[in-house]
Amino acid sequence: KTNARGNHLVTVRYNMRLTSSGATSIFKTPILLASFGRTEDISVATTIYWILRISCAMNFIFHGLWGIVGKAAWLKLFAVAHIGPDAAYPLMFLIGVVDITAGLVVLFAPARFAPVRAVLVYMVVWGAWTAMLRPLSGSAWWYGFERAANYGPPLALLLYTGWGHSIKDWFRGVATPALTQGKIEQIKWVLRLTIGMFMIAHGGYGAIEGSTPNYNLGAAL
Repeated sequence: KTNARGNHLVTVRYNMRLTSSGATSIFKTPILLASFGRTEDISVATTIYWILRISCAMNFIFHGLWGIVGKAAWLKLFAVAHIGPDAAYPLMFLIGVVDITAGLVVLFAPARFAPVRAVLVYMVVWGAWTAMLRPLSGSAWWYGFERAANYGPPLALLLYTGWGHSIKDWFRGVATPALTQGKIEQIKWVLRLTIGMFMIAHGGYGAIEGSTPNYNLGAAL
């Protein structure tokens, strides 16, 4: 099939059978690809690998941009550590640069460098800490869970790549890892918990707080 631009649209259907050894699994995943005149099969392992890489990168790149421009709403998060505005804004800029760099490394670095496990650990720890700063700074407790997307996908990708067995392993890139049944279960439950926490906590804005932004969106409709 071709779309309006003349690009070939190809539905690739996988029928793999995964066992505990990772050799073979039973799910079929139809994926619509714009192949621009060329068709090629993409494995399930590669698909999951890149979905997680893109998710992690987009989160940290765009959150990093808020640090670059300096978000006033974050001042109360710095206040938890008794950091005033004069020091907070330069730190925001620095953190923004680090977050953007981490996102770019995960997304664009060559296979021998990305995704570096050490960078994924940073994403998980920093994403969880900044999420928990919301309730620590006086917001409702569910604000930390509402930002589960900050640390859930990096954790899923870290579990997929596997733990390093040496210091070098933590700073060495990982080619598309083997997709075993055990890793599928780990990724599935991390992402299910991430989506569940986000949706339940996000609903708290309107259901419990009666959040003004939600009312504004309703008024726009």
